[in-house]
Amino acid sequence: MAVADSVSGRNVGVSQYAGVRLFKETIQGMHLEEDLHGVRVAPILDADGDVTKELGEAEALLSGGVDGLVLFSGGSTWDDFVQRAVASGIYVFTYNPGPTAGATMNIRKQPGAAAALGEAAAAWINSEHGGDAKFAVLAHSSQAGRDRAAAMRNGVLAHAPNATPVAEIVAPGFSEGAKATEDLLSAYPDLRAVLSFYDDAALGVLEAATAAGKTDPADFWIGGFMGIEPALEKIAEGGLFQATISFYVKFNGVQIMRDMVKCLRGEEIPPTRENRFELITRANVETHKKLLMDPLAADTARIVEPGRLAID
Repeated sequence: MAVADSVSGRNVGVSQYAGVRLFKETIQGMHLEEDLHGVRVAPILDADGDVTKELGEAEALLSGGVDGLVLFSGGSTWDDFVQRAVASGIYVFTYNPGPTAGATMNIRKQPGAAAALGEAAAAWINSEHGGDAKFAVLAHSSQAGRDRAAAMRNGVLAHAPNATPVAEIVAPGFSEGAKATEDLLSAYPDLRAVLSFYDDAALGVLEAATAAGKTDPADFWIGGFMGIEPALEKIAEGGLFQATISFYVKFNGVQIMRDMVKCLRGEEIPPTRENRFELITRANVETHKKLLMDPLAADTARIVEPGRLAID
């Protein structure tokens, strides 16, 4: 039951470029805060990977009765839209690789995450293969995707300089990750590791590598990015999927709503929030999973207010 609150009855819309698991779990976190304040998360738009469609759907929200809007897209393409939305009285949060001019809050990923995944892969290469192994990187076609891929590759080479990067392939999703891995293993049968831009693609890598007979975690290493629940489950199994970078996805959704409620009450919030990360391996995955089970529990309060998903 919603509590009595000065912002009760207000709506926060969501516009997502594609309905990937990262966004879905963030939105789940947003929903957890709804009944605490009576603020609804609706409507939730999914552009199916079409930027033009997303812009068009978001335009409709300008006159659609939303009081706040969360964009899982952004960058300079959205500058004009965001500035018009804010000018009309809508609070706009963006969760994107690059800042969007005029947004009420830009939520950014804490720097260094991609390099940390590369370092984890390097530690495995050094431990299991004497520092000499072939590896590949799966990327996204965006500039942010290319930057993250470069940081992952450089993170490996900084700590395992004798490792050999054999390919960088655009593979943003499960099917693309699986196909890329089939092609990679055909061209490089002695490939040892794949680092992926997203967990979704890393799960595709896992399926293809397993189908190709890779079953020994001392022989093949897969690392992902974002820390979605299916990735955490695979890491817990102790198989080929051995690491991911978690951005506390559901906690981020909770914090988005807490900041949005502050805006709706007329309170000040900072223009930028940095979303913390943590390297997740089998050593800490069970502890991390327990944290994610209930983002509103008292013993997880350090992750959100007052920590605000920043470094403790």
